[in-house]
Amino acid sequence: MQAWLACHEIEQSVPKLLEKYKDQLPPPLKFKEGTPDWITQADDIVPIRLKALLTSPESIEEEQRITDLVRREVEKLDRDDGEALEAALPDLRAVRHLMFIKSTLTSEQSYQGTNIEAAKERHNQGDEIVSD
Repeated sequence: MQAWLACHEIEQSVPKLLEKYKDQLPPPLKFKEGTPDWITQADDIVPIRLKALLTSPESIEEEQRITDLVRREVEKLDRDDGEALEAALPDLRAVRHLMFIKSTLTSEQSYQGTNIEAAKERHNQGDEIVSD
């Protein structure tokens, strides 16, 4: 019952609001013949142009505050490739280390049995060669 009453109230208010704000509203969109229904019937019970007008920021200060907030959030998310690589470098090194140990252990197991200390030693020697 409440939903019906709300819908009825909105249906009665929309024409009054359209008349009240007619000078501030953009004209309704005109569509070519054959335009799909999902485009031409995009309005809800309240036309989109009326919603946009009624939900716009109250002041220039509020609009500026919202713009600044969005800009800060985008800047937080937007980092260059160099920063991303720097952040990922420790993880990449750890993955390389694990892959080296795994491949060494697999080859050791295949030929001589498991020898973890030998794998660690080979890896440490490989790091010294790579870092030079």
